[in-house]
Amino acid sequence: MMYPIDFFFRAAQRYPDRVALLGPAEQRVSFSELAKRVRALAAAMQAQDPCEQSRVAICAGNHAAHVVALLATLAAGKVWVPLNVRSTAVEIDRIIKAVAPSILITDDKGQELTGASTTANTEGNSTVMARWSMQAADLPSIDSVSALHHDKPLGCITTGRDATQAIKFTGGTTGAPKGVMQPYRAWNACIINQIHGWNLTPDDRYVVCAPVTHGTSTYIVPVLAQGGCLVFPEQNNPAGIASAFSEYKGTISFMPPTLIYMLMSDPAVKAEDFASLRHLVFGGAPMPPEKVDRAISFFGPRMAATYGQTESPQIVV
Repeated sequence: MMYPIDFFFRAAQRYPDRVALLGPAEQRVSFSELAKRVRALAAAMQAQDPCEQSRVAICAGNHAAHVVALLATLAAGKVWVPLNVRSTAVEIDRIIKAVAPSILITDDKGQELTGASTTANTEGNSTVMARWSMQAADLPSIDSVSALHHDKPLGCITTGRDATQAIKFTGGTTGAPKGVMQPYRAWNACIINQIHGWNLTPDDRYVVCAPVTHGTSTYIVPVLAQGGCLVFPEQNNPAGIASAFSEYKGTISFMPPTLIYMLMSDPAVKAEDFASLRHLVFGGAPMPPEKVDRAISFFGPRMAATYGQTESPQIVV
């Protein structure tokens, strides 16, 4: 059986020297280097908790280390639980108690939000939760734990296609956010459909605008699977996003409608900044027809929409 992470590892073998991650200050990470980091951190996760299907929660903003942690979670045979840094400490604590992760990975902002979280789940049982950091000096860093396992073999995933790959919580529009258990086969279907639906190629550059914990996560593996590149803007504001598209020739991105409105309304953002854009996908909220028409006038005939991929992810039977 092919697992979601196999799409990435296959691309790393095929495109070892291509740039996989491109960030501020000319930060460039090749596919071979990214695969090396992912394997080492995944081995560290398996050493910390040998049980397949245990949960790894990640609470962080958009940066390269977040992608490493996410891919490592998939490679380790763990269940990914994304925690949005734009959420509240109370809501994040509720999710942590509900899913009882054995590993929690944060950046500085995520550490602030999760600092008071306990390790008890909803049934009153407790679990030892290792805390690793992408930035903070007072917690073990993902770099330090990875360094201890860089030469360790990575254990194979043995669970079936109906096992859980991720638990994503809904936005809460119909009450308290609910955890959706997404199986491997739903992820595989989504990856394949994104690749073919958007005709992704090695020349694609996905500009990371929406949170990795939400809309962006749908595109990370499909883009990398085809040898494409993830671009992280220096500033996640209209000017910074437009600059990333212009400088790095961004071809595709996912954005919520509110961000699209901000880009169109900012006088510093010009339509020519998006000259290389092929697909601008929106979701997370509806966009009225008149707003869609305005977006098409500004960005060109490159608009597309997806919805329901948390609650009803694609399934291949």
